[in-house]
Amino acid sequence: MTIKSALILVLKSLRDFFGLFYIKFLTIIFCFNLLTSITHSVENKPLIVTTQIIDHPSANAVREGIKKSLEELGYIDGKTMHYIYKNPQGNSATNIQIAQQFVSLNPDIMVAISTPSAQALVSAARKRNIPIVFAAVTDPINAGIVKNLKKPAGFVTGVSDFPPLEKQVMLLKKMLPYAKIIGSIYNPGEINSVKQFKLFEAFAKKEGFEVLSATAIKTSDVHSAALSLIKKVDAFYIPLDNTILSAMDSLIKLQFDFQKPIFTSETDSVLQGALATAGAHLFDIGKIAGKMIARILQGEKPGDISIETAEVSNVTVNMKTLSDLNLKLPEDTEFNFKKIGLEGSLSKER
Repeated sequence: MTIKSALILVLKSLRDFFGLFYIKFLTIIFCFNLLTSITHSVENKPLIVTTQIIDHPSANAVREGIKKSLEELGYIDGKTMHYIYKNPQGNSATNIQIAQQFVSLNPDIMVAISTPSAQALVSAARKRNIPIVFAAVTDPINAGIVKNLKKPAGFVTGVSDFPPLEKQVMLLKKMLPYAKIIGSIYNPGEINSVKQFKLFEAFAKKEGFEVLSATAIKTSDVHSAALSLIKKVDAFYIPLDNTILSAMDSLIKLQFDFQKPIFTSETDSVLQGALATAGAHLFDIGKIAGKMIARILQGEKPGDISIETAEVSNVTVNMKTLSDLNLKLPEDTEFNFKKIGLEGSLSKER
């Protein structure tokens, strides 16, 4: 036998060996994926998957509200359902990958917390029609998630957190009668943040305020954006913007260092130390979304469930911040103030 012939035999043997190994490897992977996707069906336990664009207290409050609502309705992770949670930490590419991974699991319901998360899930599931429930999406129509709020149709429903911007402007005017210039920071890449800012700006100008703005694409940009405005403005308004809310601790420190009050669009930032908001408690928004999830699990179609928006009857004020900024609540006001900080805490209600 020549060296060439011997070499050919060795190569054929290696091909056969690794070919068999490869087939076994593929079989193992296939079985693993199959078990992952059907385990919840075999056990008769629904699989619920959740994606949240970034970790910050406001978004976390939504997720806590969802889980609390489901537990109250008898859906408990590991007992009566399976629950998977993933967070791309603000990375757009990872956000899309998580959505695709979730679709491949063929869950009973997919949950999206934030507009980018909802957009990614809707895009990934478009041909699969897996039910999607979103929460904390400010403008689902503008974001292309649904076409109609009363009759969303298709496989998507959820809860909007659109803030009462006109009421927010009136609150600011009532609490800070001396204020003339308002600063705002937002991420120009978040479509809902841009819309919120423009609407707030229009309402504020109507009431005689001048509005200055700065943009921040990354959380690390927020501090410098605030510093660029802080000596020019009398107060700040922060919209529902995941990038900005992720840096709220930094903004609150600047609030006290420069004595420039911060008004926000939701209560969890007020719990952190911002002054006040006319916006919703995002924990409550999560609870509404949890009830929607249960309705779908019980047989309702997502497209038949109207999009809801949390009703806000109170203005939340952090009394410790009010004191530290040497401010007082207005005595003659139409607002129903809910006091936290020195007077209590919303976290006790959860």
